[in-house]
Amino acid sequence: MLKLNAPLHLVVLLLLSLLFSYTPVIGQLTLSGVVTDEKTGETLPYVTVQLKSENRYSRSDEHGVFKIYPAKEIKTDTLIFTSIGFHKTSVAIDRSSNDLQIIMKQDVTQLHEVKISTRERVLGKHTKNGYKPFKGSSVITHRFMKEDDYSYLKRVVIWRKTDKLSGKGKTKFRITIYNSEDNYGPPNGVVYEQILIDDSDKEELVVDLLKYRILLPTNYFFVGVERISGPKQKNQDPGLYSIKTKKYCWVKSSVNDDWTKKYMRPAIVAVVM
Repeated sequence: MLKLNAPLHLVVLLLLSLLFSYTPVIGQLTLSGVVTDEKTGETLPYVTVQLKSENRYSRSDEHGVFKIYPAKEIKTDTLIFTSIGFHKTSVAIDRSSNDLQIIMKQDVTQLHEVKISTRERVLGKHTKNGYKPFKGSSVITHRFMKEDDYSYLKRVVIWRKTDKLSGKGKTKFRITIYNSEDNYGPPNGVVYEQILIDDSDKEELVVDLLKYRILLPTNYFFVGVERISGPKQKNQDPGLYSIKTKKYCWVKSSVNDDWTKKYMRPAIVAVVM
Protein backbone atom coordinates (compact mmCIF):
# COMPACT_ATOMS: atom_id res chain seq x y z
CA MET A 1 0.00 0.00 0.00
CA LEU A 2 1.30 3.44 -0.99
CA LYS A 3 2.05 5.75 1.93
CA LEU A 4 1.91 9.53 1.55
CA ASN A 5 3.82 11.85 3.89
CA ALA A 6 1.91 14.96 2.81
CA PRO A 7 -1.51 15.72 4.33
CA LEU A 8 -4.41 14.28 2.36
CA HIS A 9 -5.93 17.68 1.47
CA LEU A 10 -2.61 18.82 -0.06
CA VAL A 11 -2.44 15.68 -2.18
CA VAL A 12 -6.00 16.26 -3.42
CA LEU A 13 -5.22 19.89 -4.31
CA LEU A 14 -2.11 18.81 -6.20
CA LEU A 15 -4.02 16.23 -8.23
CA LEU A 16 -6.77 18.71 -9.07
CA SER A 17 -4.25 21.34 -10.22
CA LEU A 18 -2.59 18.80 -12.51
CA LEU A 19 -5.94 17.72 -13.89
CA PHE A 20 -7.16 21.23 -14.76
CA SER A 21 -3.80 22.40 -16.06
CA TYR A 22 -3.85 19.72 -18.78
CA THR A 23 -5.30 20.99 -22.03
CA PRO A 24 -5.69 18.72 -25.07
CA VAL A 25 -4.16 20.67 -27.94
CA ILE A 26 -5.97 19.17 -30.90
CA GLY A 27 -9.36 18.58 -29.30
CA GLN A 28 -9.78 22.20 -28.25
CA LEU A 29 -8.14 23.93 -31.23
CA THR A 30 -10.45 26.59 -32.66
CA LEU A 31 -9.89 29.18 -35.38
CA SER A 32 -12.30 32.08 -35.07
CA GLY A 33 -13.01 35.64 -36.11
CA VAL A 34 -15.44 38.11 -37.67
CA VAL A 35 -16.04 38.86 -41.36
CA THR A 36 -16.89 42.42 -42.42
CA ASP A 37 -17.66 44.34 -45.61
CA GLU A 38 -14.77 46.68 -46.53
CA LYS A 39 -17.09 49.30 -48.03
CA THR A 40 -19.83 49.47 -45.40
CA GLY A 41 -18.00 48.16 -42.33
CA GLU A 42 -20.96 45.89 -41.58
CA THR A 43 -20.53 42.27 -40.60
CA LEU A 44 -21.19 39.65 -43.29
CA PRO A 45 -23.44 36.68 -42.47
CA TYR A 46 -23.34 33.25 -44.10
CA VAL A 47 -19.84 33.55 -45.55
CA THR A 48 -18.34 30.18 -46.49
CA VAL A 49 -15.07 29.48 -44.65
CA GLN A 50 -12.71 26.75 -45.87
CA LEU A 51 -9.64 25.37 -44.12
CA LYS A 52 -7.55 24.60 -47.19
CA SER A 53 -5.36 21.69 -46.05
CA GLU A 54 -8.21 19.62 -44.59
CA ASN A 55 -10.93 20.65 -47.05
CA ARG A 56 -13.02 21.47 -43.96
CA TYR A 57 -15.84 24.01 -44.16
CA SER A 58 -17.75 26.31 -41.84
CA ARG A 59 -19.90 29.44 -42.17
CA SER A 60 -20.17 32.78 -40.44
CA ASP A 61 -23.37 33.22 -38.43
CA GLU A 62 -25.94 36.02 -38.74
CA HIS A 63 -23.51 38.37 -36.95
CA GLY A 64 -20.54 37.55 -39.19
CA VAL A 65 -18.82 35.45 -36.52
CA PHE A 66 -17.19 32.20 -37.64
CA LYS A 67 -15.52 29.26 -35.94
CA ILE A 68 -13.79 26.35 -37.59
CA TYR A 69 -12.30 23.34 -35.84
CA PRO A 70 -9.25 21.65 -37.42
CA ALA A 71 -9.25 17.89 -37.09
CA LYS A 72 -5.51 17.74 -36.48
CA GLU A 73 -2.60 19.82 -35.27
CA ILE A 74 -1.56 22.59 -37.66
CA LYS A 75 1.50 24.83 -37.90
CA THR A 76 0.49 27.02 -40.82
CA ASP A 77 -2.49 26.89 -43.13
CA THR A 78 -4.86 29.04 -45.18
CA LEU A 79 -8.47 30.08 -44.60
CA ILE A 80 -10.49 30.86 -47.74
CA PHE A 81 -13.59 33.08 -47.51
CA THR A 82 -16.22 33.16 -50.28
CA SER A 83 -19.61 34.84 -50.57
CA ILE A 84 -21.94 36.04 -53.32
CA GLY A 85 -20.97 39.54 -54.50
CA PHE A 86 -17.49 39.51 -52.91
CA HIS A 87 -14.00 38.67 -54.06
CA LYS A 88 -12.57 35.44 -52.68
CA THR A 89 -10.30 36.22 -49.72
CA SER A 90 -7.40 34.03 -48.56
CA VAL A 91 -5.74 34.50 -45.16
CA ALA A 92 -2.60 32.75 -43.88
CA ILE A 93 -3.07 31.42 -40.34
CA ASP A 94 -1.37 29.33 -37.67
CA ARG A 95 -2.67 27.46 -34.63
CA SER A 96 -2.87 30.65 -32.55
CA SER A 97 -5.16 32.46 -35.02
CA ASN A 98 -8.14 33.63 -33.00
CA ASP A 99 -10.26 36.78 -33.12
CA LEU A 100 -9.34 37.30 -36.77
CA GLN A 101 -10.70 40.40 -38.47
CA ILE A 102 -11.49 39.41 -42.05
CA ILE A 103 -12.34 42.21 -44.50
CA MET A 104 -13.92 41.27 -47.84
CA LYS A 105 -14.07 43.51 -50.90
CA GLN A 106 -17.24 43.75 -52.94
CA ASP A 107 -17.17 42.39 -56.48
CA VAL A 108 -19.47 44.82 -58.28
CA THR A 109 -19.54 42.79 -61.49
CA GLN A 110 -20.46 39.56 -59.73
CA LEU A 111 -23.05 41.27 -57.53
CA HIS A 112 -24.70 42.85 -60.56
CA GLU A 113 -24.84 39.53 -62.39
CA VAL A 114 -26.44 37.79 -59.41
CA LYS A 115 -29.10 40.47 -59.05
CA ILE A 116 -30.20 40.42 -62.69
CA SER A 117 -29.88 36.67 -63.26
CA THR A 118 -33.05 34.62 -62.91
CA ARG A 119 -31.70 31.40 -64.40
CA GLU A 120 -31.71 28.23 -62.40
CA ARG A 121 -31.25 24.55 -63.02
CA VAL A 122 -33.04 21.62 -61.41
CA LEU A 123 -30.79 18.67 -60.56
CA GLY A 124 -32.43 15.31 -60.02
CA LYS A 125 -36.03 14.24 -60.49
CA HIS A 126 -38.76 12.52 -58.55
CA THR A 127 -41.80 10.52 -59.55
CA LYS A 128 -44.07 8.33 -57.46
CA ASN A 129 -43.52 5.26 -59.60
CA GLY A 130 -41.42 2.68 -57.78
CA TYR A 131 -40.61 4.84 -54.74
CA LYS A 132 -40.98 3.50 -51.21
CA PRO A 133 -40.07 4.91 -47.76
CA PHE A 134 -36.43 4.13 -46.91
CA LYS A 135 -35.46 2.90 -43.48
CA GLY A 136 -32.16 1.84 -42.00
CA SER A 137 -29.82 4.81 -41.59
CA SER A 138 -29.73 8.14 -39.83
CA VAL A 139 -28.23 10.05 -42.80
CA ILE A 140 -29.05 9.43 -46.45
CA THR A 141 -27.36 11.41 -49.23
CA HIS A 142 -27.80 12.16 -52.91
CA ARG A 143 -24.83 13.17 -55.07
CA PHE A 144 -25.36 15.87 -57.69
CA MET A 145 -23.22 17.16 -60.51
CA LYS A 146 -23.47 20.78 -61.63
CA GLU A 147 -21.96 22.81 -64.43
CA ASP A 148 -19.33 25.42 -63.59
CA ASP A 149 -21.74 28.24 -64.37
CA TYR A 150 -24.13 27.15 -61.61
CA SER A 151 -22.32 27.82 -58.35
CA TYR A 152 -24.93 28.55 -55.67
CA LEU A 153 -27.55 26.34 -54.09
CA LYS A 154 -31.00 27.90 -54.22
CA ARG A 155 -33.24 25.28 -52.63
CA VAL A 156 -33.59 21.60 -51.80
CA VAL A 157 -36.77 19.57 -52.20
CA ILE A 158 -37.30 16.23 -50.47
CA TRP A 159 -40.20 13.78 -50.44
CA ARG A 160 -40.92 11.72 -47.38
CA LYS A 161 -43.61 9.53 -45.92
CA THR A 162 -46.18 11.27 -43.72
CA ASP A 163 -47.23 9.14 -40.74
CA LYS A 164 -47.46 9.31 -36.97
CA LEU A 165 -43.67 9.49 -36.65
CA SER A 166 -43.50 12.53 -38.91
CA GLY A 167 -46.59 14.41 -37.76
CA LYS A 168 -47.24 18.09 -38.28
CA GLY A 169 -44.90 20.33 -36.31
CA LYS A 170 -43.30 17.46 -34.39
CA THR A 171 -40.37 16.34 -36.49
CA LYS A 172 -36.98 17.93 -37.07
CA PHE A 173 -34.72 17.22 -40.02
CA ARG A 174 -31.08 18.08 -40.49
CA ILE A 175 -30.20 19.16 -44.02
CA THR A 176 -26.45 18.95 -44.70
CA ILE A 177 -24.58 19.98 -47.85
CA TYR A 178 -21.34 18.03 -48.29
CA ASN A 179 -18.42 18.57 -50.61
CA SER A 180 -17.39 15.81 -53.01
CA GLU A 181 -13.91 15.26 -54.39
CA ASP A 182 -15.08 13.13 -57.34
CA ASN A 183 -17.95 11.06 -58.66
CA TYR A 184 -17.07 7.93 -56.68
CA GLY A 185 -16.12 8.53 -53.06
CA PRO A 186 -18.26 9.37 -50.01
CA PRO A 187 -19.03 12.90 -48.74
CA ASN A 188 -15.93 14.88 -47.87
CA GLY A 189 -16.32 18.01 -45.77
CA VAL A 190 -19.46 19.82 -44.62
CA VAL A 191 -20.28 22.94 -46.65
CA TYR A 192 -23.50 23.87 -44.84
CA GLU A 193 -25.82 22.46 -42.20
CA GLN A 194 -29.32 23.50 -41.15
CA ILE A 195 -31.92 22.15 -38.77
CA LEU A 196 -35.32 22.11 -40.50
CA ILE A 197 -38.45 22.11 -38.34
CA ASP A 198 -41.14 20.30 -40.27
CA ASP A 199 -44.32 22.35 -39.81
CA SER A 200 -46.38 20.74 -42.57
CA ASP A 201 -48.06 17.43 -43.17
CA LYS A 202 -47.19 17.35 -46.87
CA GLU A 203 -45.01 14.72 -48.47
CA GLU A 204 -43.06 17.39 -50.34
CA LEU A 205 -40.79 19.60 -48.24
CA VAL A 206 -39.21 22.65 -49.90
CA VAL A 207 -36.17 24.15 -48.15
CA ASP A 208 -35.28 27.66 -49.35
CA LEU A 209 -31.51 28.17 -49.03
CA LEU A 210 -30.76 31.16 -51.27
CA LYS A 211 -30.36 33.68 -48.43
CA TYR A 212 -27.58 31.56 -46.90
CA ARG A 213 -25.34 32.10 -49.96
CA ILE A 214 -24.22 28.48 -50.11
CA LEU A 215 -21.28 28.35 -52.50
CA LEU A 216 -20.72 24.95 -54.10
CA PRO A 217 -16.92 24.73 -54.36
CA THR A 218 -16.72 21.75 -56.75
CA ASN A 219 -18.71 20.30 -59.63
CA TYR A 220 -19.94 17.49 -57.40
CA PHE A 221 -21.76 17.87 -54.11
CA PHE A 222 -24.04 15.92 -51.79
CA VAL A 223 -27.32 16.76 -50.12
CA GLY A 224 -27.82 14.76 -46.93
CA VAL A 225 -31.03 14.38 -44.93
CA GLU A 226 -31.35 13.10 -41.38
CA ARG A 227 -34.39 12.95 -39.13
CA ILE A 228 -33.15 13.94 -35.67
CA SER A 229 -36.41 13.85 -33.69
CA GLY A 230 -40.00 12.73 -33.89
CA PRO A 231 -43.07 12.36 -31.64
CA LYS A 232 -41.90 9.03 -30.24
CA GLN A 233 -38.20 9.34 -31.07
CA LYS A 234 -37.89 5.56 -31.33
CA ASN A 235 -35.70 5.67 -34.41
CA GLN A 236 -33.80 8.13 -36.54
CA ASP A 237 -34.83 6.93 -40.00
CA PRO A 238 -35.40 9.83 -42.36
CA GLY A 239 -38.46 8.19 -43.91
CA LEU A 240 -37.50 9.50 -47.34
CA TYR A 241 -38.92 7.99 -50.46
CA SER A 242 -36.35 6.07 -52.49
CA ILE A 243 -36.12 3.64 -55.38
CA LYS A 244 -33.74 0.74 -56.01
CA THR A 245 -31.20 1.40 -58.76
CA LYS A 246 -27.95 0.01 -60.13
CA LYS A 247 -26.18 3.13 -58.90
CA TYR A 248 -25.37 3.55 -55.23
CA CYS A 249 -25.73 6.40 -52.78
CA TRP A 250 -23.91 6.91 -49.48
CA VAL A 251 -25.60 6.49 -46.10
CA LYS A 252 -24.32 6.80 -42.55
CA SER A 253 -25.51 4.71 -39.64
CA SER A 254 -26.46 6.32 -36.33
CA VAL A 255 -24.21 3.75 -34.65
CA ASN A 256 -20.93 4.98 -36.18
CA ASP A 257 -19.49 7.58 -38.56
CA ASP A 258 -18.69 5.24 -41.43
CA TRP A 259 -20.25 5.83 -44.83
CA THR A 260 -21.67 2.75 -46.57
CA LYS A 261 -23.14 2.14 -50.03
CA LYS A 262 -26.83 1.53 -50.74
CA TYR A 263 -28.00 0.76 -54.25
CA MET A 264 -30.89 3.18 -54.43
CA ARG A 265 -31.78 6.78 -55.28
CA PRO A 266 -33.44 8.92 -52.59
CA ALA A 267 -36.16 11.40 -53.56
CA ILE A 268 -34.05 14.57 -53.24
CA VAL A 269 -33.89 17.41 -55.76
CA ALA A 270 -31.42 20.33 -55.73
CA VAL A 271 -31.94 23.64 -57.51
CA VAL A 272 -28.78 25.63 -58.35
CA MET A 273 -28.19 29.05 -59.86
